Amino acid sequence: LSLAQIATIAGLPKAPSSLNPVSNPEAARARRRYVLTRMLDEGYIDRRQHDAAAAVALGVDRPLRAASPAPHFTEMIRADLVARYGADAYTSGYTVRTTLRPDLQAAAVRAVRRGLASHDRRHGWRGPVRRGALPEDRAGLEALLAATPALGGYANAVVTQAGAQAAYLYLGGERWAELRLAELAWARPVHGVDHYGPPPLAVTDVLAEGDVVRLEREDGVWRLRQAPQAEGALVALDPDSGAVLALVGGFDFAASKFNRASQARRQPGSGFKPFLYSAALEYGYTPSTIVNDAPIVYRDDSLEGAWRPKNYSGDFHGPTRVRTALVRSLNVVSVRILKHIGIPYARDYVARFGFAPERLPNNLTLALGTGEATPLEMAASFAIFANGGYRVAPYWIARIEDRDGAALYAAQPRRACPPPCAQEAALGDVGWMFAEDQAPRVLDRRVRYQIASMLHDAVRTGTARRARELGRDDLAGKTGTTNSLRDAWFNGFHPDLVATAWVGRDDNESLGRRETGSRAALPIWMDFMRTALAGAPPRPLEPPPGIVQARIDARTGLLADADDADSIVETYRQELVPTRLADSVLQLPHDAQAHTPEQGVF
Repeated sequence: LSLAQIATIAGLPKAPSSLNPVSNPEAARARRRYVLTRMLDEGYIDRRQHDAAAAVALGVDRPLRAASPAPHFTEMIRADLVARYGADAYTSGYTVRTTLRPDLQAAAVRAVRRGLASHDRRHGWRGPVRRGALPEDRAGLEALLAATPALGGYANAVVTQAGAQAAYLYLGGERWAELRLAELAWARPVHGVDHYGPPPLAVTDVLAEGDVVRLEREDGVWRLRQAPQAEGALVALDPDSGAVLALVGGFDFAASKFNRASQARRQPGSGFKPFLYSAALEYGYTPSTIVNDAPIVYRDDSLEGAWRPKNYSGDFHGPTRVRTALVRSLNVVSVRILKHIGIPYARDYVARFGFAPERLPNNLTLALGTGEATPLEMAASFAIFANGGYRVAPYWIARIEDRDGAALYAAQPRRACPPPCAQEAALGDVGWMFAEDQAPRVLDRRVRYQIASMLHDAVRTGTARRARELGRDDLAGKTGTTNSLRDAWFNGFHPDLVATAWVGRDDNESLGRRETGSRAALPIWMDFMRTALAGAPPRPLEPPPGIVQARIDARTGLLADADDADSIVETYRQELVPTRLADSVLQLPHDAQAHTPEQGVF
């Protein structure tokens, strides 16, 4: 080590974080000068050595990068080890083998960052990282770049020239970039929430000489970026075992250590509806049960007076089949279903999916997903739909070894039952197990098939139809959007992979106009799954024993003749096939009441 390096290191113990030469070079240089001066005073060095070392650059010529491609995940591992072994975790030389797949993790990081950047561009330009006078020489430019924290893999740059049609920027070393006016069309000035100025007519409407900004190289072109206001998370699990294959807890770990994948308790919105509809099917509903999608008013003391639930579109559709209601994510139908099956029954039922009862409201807003769950919890819950009805526990440590390679711990996950599960004593026998390492069944396999079929339709024709761009017929999932557009979700699965994407703001403010789950979160999920499922063979949804098909009238949900032009094919548990013909019902009044779910309007 040189004298300058020794003095820099010697200055660190007083305050290693605040004197970090990467994140705070000015403080590090000042501390180094103090160390060198004390060495001079004590006679360890002479004036010539002092002056030479003080003039040496710190030598930090690149931004600090996290050692792990999955820093939020790595922090989960660290916390787990400390909980197991205490301080020995840091000094005993343990080797930890995790469940993470590096290829999927890279895809997840890329998808989250792209998705958040895309959302950010839709909501205008908030200005440069720093605005000030342009330094007179290259050393001044380098100092500006060194003082600017790294973020999200973006490059820091200083605007050295700005004109009407182009700007030129210095990125450090011998690197330069050019930004053309066409690349800045998105950079409208922000005047308030959902209020923006016009697109820029000149580059100088956006940038000025001396500005420090962030750039990203995309498709061979430098593009202007900024720190996104929204945050995001993505979790991918193996639905068979619960192994965490990829986890992103935020845009940039260096900027925020908070792990939104495992720590952020957010309202799941309509992403909660599949669990409510599962409860309804167990209760006796069928996919063709007719529920009235019409205005209704409830009085509930816990809701502070009259409550008028409405659909996102503001429209009402009259008598609607349950399948259609879930595919279109109709709020009013969901509330009516909850009212009929009862809040206590629904709360008790959804607990089997892993939802904490204390985080679920005890009122009708439960139907709209006003409870709380983390993205990791949502992914684990949707894994039940993907794996055939088994509740698996997420885990991320596969094995721990001591410094000699001896195993201290090996995960033994309880797995979903691989098909065929002929050993099970009865169809849909909840909680019944035939093997010690098998995960418990928590959902009737036939109900699971019906819900998975509806969620497949949500991708095919419903709120998640944008996912058809992936060109696969074996995907299913559900969007989720909360009041005031504070949270956007997509929870989806393939038989071999389940993933949840979430977008929201840490301050719980709105994501902006029209920022629904299908717009803000679904593209992140698609970006990830496009890579994760590349080359995977088709895995069509297979009906289990006890599921039958019947031709029904699409308007009434009752049996139809083969020549009925409005007929469709629906799936039923064999004991719940409709028994009445559609032509026996002349009209379905909006206020009709029924004695059994499969026959009436609610």
